[in-house]
Formats: sequence, C-alpha cells, structure tokens
Amino acid sequence: MNPKKVALLKGGWNSEREVSLSSAQGAFPALKEAGFTVLEIDVTRDIQALIQQLFDFSPDVVFLNALHGQYVEDGMMQGLMEMLGYPYTGSDVVSSAIAFDKERSRALFEVNNISIPKGETLKAADFFVQDPPMFPYPFVAKPLNEGSSVGVFIIKTLSDFKEAAQKWHYGEIVLVEDYIPGRELSVAFKGQQALGVLELCPKEGFYDYKAKYTDGLVDHVMPAKLSKSDYEDVMSMATRAVKALGVSGVSRVDVRFDDNRCEGDRAFVLEVNTLPGMTALSIVPEIAAHAGYDYKTLCKWMVENPIWPQEKNLLQNPQDAEKLLAEKRRAHS
Repeated sequence: MNPKKVALLKGGWNSEREVSLSSAQGAFPALKEAGFTVLEIDVTRDIQALIQQLFDFSPDVVFLNALHGQYVEDGMMQGLMEMLGYPYTGSDVVSSAIAFDKERSRALFEVNNISIPKGETLKAADFFVQDPPMFPYPFVAKPLNEGSSVGVFIIKTLSDFKEAAQKWHYGEIVLVEDYIPGRELSVAFKGQQALGVLELCPKEGFYDYKAKYTDGLVDHVMPAKLSKSDYEDVMSMATRAVKALGVSGVSRVDVRFDDNRCEGDRAFVLEVNTLPGMTALSIVPEIAAHAGYDYKTLCKWMVENPIWPQEKNLLQNPQDAEKLLAEKRRAHS
C-alpha cells in the first residue's frame, strides 16, 4: 500500500474532546512532514457531515489515533469506517469495543491468565448507598467505559467514599477493584511489539486527568527503574494482554507494580488503550522515541499499516470470556 491522502479525525463530543484536539495538533504537522496530503475533520454529532467530508476528500486512510474516548475507542467509529470501506488506523471494531469495556476486557484477561486487580461490577445506585462500603479500604471505583482516568476514584476513607458517591455520574454500573499500591507503569506498542516501559511519578495524588494533561505535575522515568527481570516480565505480560484482545496499531497497556509483594504476582494489568494520547505530554510518543521511532515515523507507520475493512479479528478465547461473564452475572442475579 502507498497511501497519499489521509483524513485526520479530531475532536468528538465526549469528555476527551480537548485531549483529542491536542493530539491532532501534533499529528497534523507530523503527517504532512511524512509526505501525506492531510485533511483535518472536526468530528461532531453530525455524522452525515462527516460522511460527506470523507466522500468529498476520498482518503486512502482515515487516521483515528487523534480521537479518544466514547463513540471512538469503543468501536463505533471503527464500525462506521468498516461500513464506508475506508482503511483506518488503530484496532478493529471488536478489539476496540472489548478493550474499552473494562468488564469484558477483564474477563478476557482472566481466561488468558493475565494478572488483574480483584474486583467486580456492581449497580452504582446500590453500591454508593452502603455505609460502610462492602470493599475494604483502600479500593478504586471507576466507570466501565471511560478513558484518561475520567471518573476514577481512589477511596481510602469513608469521606472519600461519600465524595465519590456525590460526584458519580458515569453510568449505572461501577467497577470496584482492589487498590494496588506501588508504581504506575505504561507499556507502548507498535503492532504487537512492546517498545518499552515508562514509569509515571505524580508529584501529588495519582495519575488522574489533571496530572496527565498539565505540564509539570508528573515526572516521567524512561526506561522505568526496574530490575532487568521485572522489566522483561512487565513487557511480557503487557504483550499477552495486547494479544488476548487482538489489538493492533499503536496502543498502550497500563500496569500497576507492587515492589513490596513477596509472594504471588507483583504486576497487574489495568487496561489496554487502543487509541492512546498523542499530545506533547503523552506517554506513547516518549516511549517510541526512546525505542528509535520519532513522532513523525510513528504516525507514518500507523498510516502505512491500517486496518482494512472486514479483516479477520485476532481476538483470543472470546467464547471463554463470554462464558465467564455469563457465570458471573448469574451469580449476582
């Protein structure tokens, strides 16, 4: 394939619109420098207008990696590209949808023996009226379908719990997980090749939305200061997570690592992000640069290795994951 025309989608109408616009500010000049003719399209709820702009421009590839969050990472935009017949960057419909749905991705991780924090999904209306909560402190409450740490609450006290209950507006279902102390790690991927492990050290609190997109609030350590064996173990586990979900393109795996555990697993996968941030403060470009791929090279690779409509999905053990989910739902009914 020798693509020449690229439609760069940006914006959207979810909680990550500003992040998307920031990602596009970096991607647009990089794609032009790589030699592509690029049309930026600000995506709104007017899908008919989006389709018309795509038809008028007739791109060889649609660049989705500057879009983030709901209605994009969940497979919806990928599905639209499949219907229109345009090759697109990132992962396919099924992998995107499952990676964005924490309940389903956790089920796939379980059947593939990938370590995750203990947790369960509960009705938010029932969970947040408990006093005290059913989970021992500290624990984490998060939405099933959000990115960039939107709606994530680390709950260490009853006061934290009550605050989370007041602020919760992220859907009827809440995912409650054990809090894993220790290090915040991220692994960047180019296809299914792990590029490296970066450690994030917030100067206060945790790596939340504000910390991710405000310069100076987080120190990035690349490569992460782990022993050689621990570094390789984290890379290996993250690779298994990417393969379990059938993820392609450029992606990121978020991991918690507890140095103080003497027995059992010390690394735990939190999630796989199929369209990670591409802003000036984003993790993936930094890891890729350390591995020898500058921003322009990374964007060029994405365009030259898109998903083709109706490609076969590489998801591992989907039937086992759905069976596990059904069993859990029966247990809670």
